Amino acid sequence: MNFIESLHYSDFFSTFFLCCLLLIVGIKIAGEHPLSITYGKRAGYVTFLAYCIVALLHFSPSDAGEIAAIVIRALIFTGIVVGATWILMPIIQGLGAAGEKKRAARHRRELDQERRRHEEERQRLDKERRRGDDERKSLQLEIQRDSDTRAQRQRMVAELEKRQRLAARAQCELLYNLYKPLIASRFDKAALDEFMKKYMGDDQTPETVEKHGQQLCELIENHRREVEAPDDPTTIASVTEWMTAEQTRIEALPLDQRMKDELLRHLKIRYMKLAQDALKKATP
Repeated sequence: MNFIESLHYSDFFSTFFLCCLLLIVGIKIAGEHPLSITYGKRAGYVTFLAYCIVALLHFSPSDAGEIAAIVIRALIFTGIVVGATWILMPIIQGLGAAGEKKRAARHRRELDQERRRHEEERQRLDKERRRGDDERKSLQLEIQRDSDTRAQRQRMVAELEKRQRLAARAQCELLYNLYKPLIASRFDKAALDEFMKKYMGDDQTPETVEKHGQQLCELIENHRREVEAPDDPTTIASVTEWMTAEQTRIEALPLDQRMKDELLRHLKIRYMKLAQDALKKATP
């Protein structure tokens, strides 16, 4: 209770001057802060009631003069509290606002940092996605190139196999055309075509076609050996004349030079055999 006694018995004029000073300064400071005015008034109501109650209980006034003195002192103390509240509240609010601004600024910095992290992460993911797209396109191009190379290789192999089949069939046709005048009655062109279609077609492998081609050539040779002799040339002169006539006939055929060369090769083989047979017959 010493605090109440000190206030109650303090110098009146000094206390009143302090009250007026605080109220004047406080009203100027709190004029732009309505909330400070409200808090100051509330603090004044509480201070006035609290001071009066405590002072009445402590001093137990016995007359109206003592009660009036308590009320006056309560008003002065209330003015001091209200003035001090009006002065301190804007300062407190200013510090709070400064702290709030600082927190807001820190929050904005954190948000900016978070946005930057998100942006960096998005750019990293975009970069990885683009790199993945480039790698996928590169892989697709490589696969396409491999596919094109494989297809080209397959076409080359197919073309080579086709040429092998054609060469085997051409060999047989050349040999047949050479001996056709001799064997046509025994082995005609239709039979030749049927054999080649059945055993030397494109559905057969080149090796199989070449194998069947050799068999067909042997068949043609057998037919030729069986039918040759009676009307063959029997003298060197007749054999030579026959060869010259055959060479002229082959050169006149509508064939390419490679086929003509093949026919002439077989003709020379045939000529050598007939010439040897003629020499044997002419020998006593």
